[in-house]
Amino acid sequence: MFCYRRVGPVPAPPFRPRALATRSPTRRRTSMTVAIIGTGNIGRSVAHHLVEGGESVVLANRTRAKAEDLAAQLGSAATEDDPAAQEAERLIV
Repeated sequence: MFCYRRVGPVPAPPFRPRALATRSPTRRRTSMTVAIIGTGNIGRSVAHHLVEGGESVVLANRTRAKAEDLAAQLGSAATEDDPAAQEAERLIV
């Protein structure tokens, strides 16, 4: 059996930043309201990232106390499941 071997390092593809090249500098991004139902490990992390990104977050959880604790840390609102889905522009379950 014959096998070809490549000699030397494989060159990396050229770096092209996609998002920076396509965005218009004059266009502003508006904040949206995002409801997160479930404040477990993943929901908590997603909520932190959204708040850091400037989004308005509404939290809901089966145990209301956990949602209120996280809302107090983030400076956002905690609510029941149904109003969270009605208030928000986006819903993460």
